[in-house]
Amino acid sequence: MTQATGRSISEKVKSLPDCEVLPVHEILESQMVKAALAQKGVTFSERLYTPLVTLSLFLSQVLAPDHSYRVAVARLIIWLSINGRKPCSSDTGSYSDARHRLPVGVIKHLVR
Repeated sequence: MTQATGRSISEKVKSLPDCEVLPVHEILESQMVKAALAQKGVTFSERLYTPLVTLSLFLSQVLAPDHSYRVAVARLIIWLSINGRKPCSSDTGSYSDARHRLPVGVIKHLVR
């Protein structure tokens, strides 16, 4: 990673608590997440709550002042709308299920 890239990521990380949408989605690369899942032998179906979306929501949820599932799903609805996609249901059950399918080992690997 170049110094400029590291600085850019550092600036984005510092702004995460203030972000209203999926800030981590802009930092993590899909291939990086897929490689971490493959390394841990984890498979996912391609649905709305992909590992990248789930991880982005989870990390933004942890950093947000309101840690509720409801606010996390609302953030996803905003992100979908901004990106011209059909909003998902505001029900939190699917997000909860997706979070439970995402192994802690994968999260630790990506954090490193």
